[in-house]
Amino acid sequence: PNNQLVPSGVRMNELGFVIADDKCRTSVPGIFAAGDLRQKFANQIVIAAADGCIAALAAAYYVEEQRAKAQPSGQ
Repeated sequence: PNNQLVPSGVRMNELGFVIADDKCRTSVPGIFAAGDLRQKFANQIVIAAADGCIAALAAAYYVEEQRAKAQPSGQ
């Protein structure tokens, strides 16, 4: 896989695929992996597209969660 831009600390398997959970979250908070970069059962375009959608939604949720944590209580 083309993993040259993957930050250090992100777990990868022995073949260089990023290990991510079902929400495309990696071992580094705020870093998501999708498509052919992610370790999974099959590399198909439909799966890569679905990964992209899942990663985008998970990233948006992560950003909102971080914003909520940063806001003072009661606002």
